Amino acid sequence: MPQLTSYAGGVGYTDTLQATGSGSVLSLPNLASITSNTNFWTLTQVQSLVGGDVQLHALTRLSDGPVHLESDGSGSRLDVSALTSFQGQSTVTDNSSLQDTNYGTVLDGSLAGLSGANLTLDGTGTIATAQFTSYTGGTLSFSAASLACPP
Repeated sequence: MPQLTSYAGGVGYTDTLQATGSGSVLSLPNLASITSNTNFWTLTQVQSLVGGDVQLHALTRLSDGPVHLESDGSGSRLDVSALTSFQGQSTVTDNSSLQDTNYGTVLDGSLAGLSGANLTLDGTGTIATAQFTSYTGGTLSFSAASLACPP
């Protein structure tokens, strides 16, 4: 889907962009923005699961509505390598989040700041955090992991 440059989620339900299973690829190479509505019961999920590969090479910023980014499962890969800022939003029912669990991989080497987004790590995944310069207004959940924060 190389022509897709923006994605706007619906109102009152969950939208899901997902690659599930080994060999499954969702490639959106020119998707620069994802917008999710801030009304109740609204969430946009981007998930690489059970070995799936999601490629969002042009996504540089998230700042509207609750968005959940997730890589879960061995061989799963979520490439948001151009993402520099994730300003999460919350509704009564959902929060923005970044999750890397069960040996998944998140390519996020340009992500400098998280604001209003929950971060969930279980120590088995691969995610870059050393480049973070700010993290505010979110919940940090990690188990069986160590997290090094720069001085």
